[in-house]
Amino acid sequence: MRLDRLDLARYGRFTDTVLDFPAPEPGGPDLHVLFGPNEAGKSTIFSAWLDLLFGIPLRSRYDFLHPGPTMRIGATIRTEAGPLALSRIKRSTASLLDAHGAPLPETVLQAALGGLGREGYGAMFSLDDDTLERGGDSILASRGDLGEMLFSASAGLAGLGPELETMRTELDAFHAPGKRKGAVREAKARLGELDRARRDLDTSAAAAQKLAREVAAAEEGWTRTRAAADAADAALAAARATRAARPLRERLAAALAELAPLAALPEADPALDEQLRALTEARIGIDSRLAAAAAQAQTLEDRRAALAPDPAVLALTADLAAAEGLSAPHDTALVDLPHRIDAAQQIEASLRATQAALGRAGLPLADLLLSPARLAALRAALARRSGHEAALAAAGAEAETAQATLAEAEARRTVAGAGSDVCALGALLAQIGRDDPAATLALARRTEDLARADLVQALAALAPWRGDAETLAALSVPAPWQLAGWQAAAETTRTGLTDATRALAATASAPGETDIPGAEADADAARSRREALWAAHLATLTRESARAFEAALRADDRITAEAADRLAAARLQAREAAAQDRAMTELSAAQAARAAHLAEVAAATETLGLSGAGLDALLSWLSARETALAAQARLAAAEAETTRTTGAVDAAAQALAALLGQPMPAPGGFAALRAEALARVEAAGRIADLDRAAEAARETALRRAQALEKAAAQLAAWDTDWAALTADTALAGEPVEIEGLGRMLDLFDRLGQEAANHAALADRITKMEANRDRFRAALADLRTRLGLDDDTPWAALTARLRRAEEIERQREVLGADLAALRAAQAADGAAQQANEAGQAGIAAHLGAPTLRGRDLVTHLAACRTAGTLRTEIARLTRDLAAQPEPEAGGEDDASLAARETALQGAAEIARADAEESFAALREARRRLEAVGGDDAVARIEAERANLLNALAEDSRAHLAARFGLIAFETALRRYRDSHRSAMLARASEAFAALSRGAYAGLSAEPDGAQERLVALPAAGGAKLAADLSKGTRFQLYLALRIAGYAELARSRPTVPFIADDIMETFDDGRATAAFTLLGEMSRHGQVIYLTHHRHLCEIAREACPQARVLDLTAL
Repeated sequence: MRLDRLDLARYGRFTDTVLDFPAPEPGGPDLHVLFGPNEAGKSTIFSAWLDLLFGIPLRSRYDFLHPGPTMRIGATIRTEAGPLALSRIKRSTASLLDAHGAPLPETVLQAALGGLGREGYGAMFSLDDDTLERGGDSILASRGDLGEMLFSASAGLAGLGPELETMRTELDAFHAPGKRKGAVREAKARLGELDRARRDLDTSAAAAQKLAREVAAAEEGWTRTRAAADAADAALAAARATRAARPLRERLAAALAELAPLAALPEADPALDEQLRALTEARIGIDSRLAAAAAQAQTLEDRRAALAPDPAVLALTADLAAAEGLSAPHDTALVDLPHRIDAAQQIEASLRATQAALGRAGLPLADLLLSPARLAALRAALARRSGHEAALAAAGAEAETAQATLAEAEARRTVAGAGSDVCALGALLAQIGRDDPAATLALARRTEDLARADLVQALAALAPWRGDAETLAALSVPAPWQLAGWQAAAETTRTGLTDATRALAATASAPGETDIPGAEADADAARSRREALWAAHLATLTRESARAFEAALRADDRITAEAADRLAAARLQAREAAAQDRAMTELSAAQAARAAHLAEVAAATETLGLSGAGLDALLSWLSARETALAAQARLAAAEAETTRTTGAVDAAAQALAALLGQPMPAPGGFAALRAEALARVEAAGRIADLDRAAEAARETALRRAQALEKAAAQLAAWDTDWAALTADTALAGEPVEIEGLGRMLDLFDRLGQEAANHAALADRITKMEANRDRFRAALADLRTRLGLDDDTPWAALTARLRRAEEIERQREVLGADLAALRAAQAADGAAQQANEAGQAGIAAHLGAPTLRGRDLVTHLAACRTAGTLRTEIARLTRDLAAQPEPEAGGEDDASLAARETALQGAAEIARADAEESFAALREARRRLEAVGGDDAVARIEAERANLLNALAEDSRAHLAARFGLIAFETALRRYRDSHRSAMLARASEAFAALSRGAYAGLSAEPDGAQERLVALPAAGGAKLAADLSKGTRFQLYLALRIAGYAELARSRPTVPFIADDIMETFDDGRATAAFTLLGEMSRHGQVIYLTHHRHLCEIAREACPQARVLDLTAL
């Protein structure tokens, strides 16, 4: 799978943002680096890719801008089937869509991911600091999905672990040494139970007959006591019924007496109560409203008659309103006019003072005024004048400084002398700097030394064997299939020997006494005595003969039971002896098989010179041999690399000598030639710098001279412009002095402002006088039309108008209230008539047509009472019909209660007796059933035989499955070991490169039943991952991922590898090594790296020139 395009339509801070990942050249690296500062959205992109593949979670922290239902991520990915455009929305189901918006099944992506889930992909291929460390710890422990995936990748066995564990659990559930549960133990326990049941069934016929008689007697007793209990319960029920009927008869008599005076009343419908109540309450309300309305109407008419209208002043309402509009300006004018006149006089005095300050007293004011635009232009011109003067002074100073700098630069260049062309030499040094053949040679030699030390250490680990690597490679060693067979045989023979030993120990038990001298004679004598006493009893039939026969019978039964026990013990002892013989035979066979296996292994170890070594030691030695052969291969590769880098150093020395004009140096002279070349290049660079400085100084001196001429021309142009601006003003001919001209412009500005203020004030005074005269004329006209005196104040006219308007308004309100009140009276009158008709209908129905109001309510209540009594009498009559009639002059309630109590006690005693009888019957039946029938023993024997047959079949199946599991685990362990070694070799190479040679690689060491991974420092020794620094530990984790990615690429299509700033703890050298490895990895699958460090982008380009860098700030 490859990501061609990621479309962040609505996700996190992004809206309609598109990221393109162009495909690389065929065979080229597919490495992409995304750069952006903090908060640029790198983590958002990191999360968006996972959400696209596996769905947006129900709770997402990236819905702060776009609400959940609107979130959308799109992408174009390329799989083996071709390009695929799809998008993901936030939805619980059908969230994956195609290019047309139609739902896609999740299997489309799952097929491209090779079945990886979110957790597995996030831990292996989508890394940040957290997942890099957690997944790395899981790999080191070889546990979890990631650890199992990496160590089983090549074999494709990642899912076998749980299945094998399930098989072990199922086998242990049948039988596991030392466990208290299992099918075998359960079968043995059941066999013991059957044997005990068989012994319990060996009961004599006399005991069975006795138990049968006991059962018959118990059945007769239970029948008798149960009949007595039923009779007692019937008597108690009759007494309770008689007592319960007594209050019902008393209530019936009382109800009949209460109904007698009401018998003539008819039945009343329950709905009439609510209907009559509503009519009564409504009538009360209607009568109250009519009385209140009559009183209120009289009050309103009286109030309206008391209000006298004023039509004369109402006719002048519009004129009074117009005069009211003139009143406020009139009042304002009376207050403000004196102040306005005084202010005008003060402004006139200030105008004269300003003219005097300008030296223009007595001249017409209009000749001195300047427009605001003219004043602004004059002020701007003065401001420019000061700037021109300052620019002229600055340009002169800068021109002098530039001339001095030019003279100094030319003097320094003259002292430096002539230069030379070193372009070719500089290009060669740059190429040497990029390749760094000396450092590469040093690294190759160090790698060769480390490989040679590893080989020596690996050969030493093969003791007691001695020899060189060539001899070791030529040895004839057992084939893998042969080793697998020996391992299976070791486990099989060990298990067989252990099981046979345990089986023999289980059969060893103390022999029981099965033959007692004289037992047979005693049995015959007892039987003869029993027969004789039985004949005597039949002859006499006395109590004494019966007792004597019973004692003889018991003695004969005891002797018979003891004989049966001895017979069973003898049979058991015979079976145990046969089992012991079989166990001894099986033990001998197991010992022989074990000895043959050990002899075969010993012969193989003798051939290899490993006398006395067992199978485990042989396997360890063969693993060490593989390690030594791998070390020999690494040493050969390191020697070849040293030869190649030595040639590169010599070629670089020859090229330097040719350009420097020197003879070919002796070996080791490369450093001196390089230093000489660097010195020449640096000297040529200094002369070039002096030439550039002198040229720059000449250009600066020329620019400063031109700037001085320009400043002088600008000042002359200003003088011309100023004369034109002041030609027709009072400033014409004034000397150009900035401070004095500024003060004059301020005075001209103030003069213009005071003249404008004086004109505005004069206009205001004229308007105020006009307002005052208009109001006075309107007031005189109104007084004349209303016939009022000339001194009547304006307030009296407005007060009279307000009173007249208020009286008119009140009369209108009272008229409207009267009309509404009369309409309500008419409605209440109609409601009163309807209410009367309703009550009359109810009264006629109840047979009292003249009753109304409360009397009708009382009559209806009596009808309802009569109906209730009739219903109760009918119910009581029905209830008493099923009860017995009381006896004449019957008992009172106290006597009935006493009789009920006595009967209840008798019934409880009878039930207790019946329960005891039933318990005795059940116990007798249980004892009889325990004896069983004639076929009980046969059933037990049949179940025992079936159980033994089933146990034998299950045991054979268990052993076959157990041996198969042992063989499969042995083969699987060797297969995994061979493939894991290849992966560890890749991880070792990657870790050595990432640590810049500080660590030689990795190794797996045994740790009990498992293995642990250790890092091998170049200086010797070994370190666990926990002992490494955080940066080195992260480099180890990344090396394991790179090795795992290469392993997976061999067996399945690759998926994009994305990482979010996992090099925070890497220095520049190790970051360069990491990007080199990522570049190589990207030739097999796409790699995307996100970072906020700009220098990492440069390191990525240096390590992989074809890497593409995308700046997120440019989106």
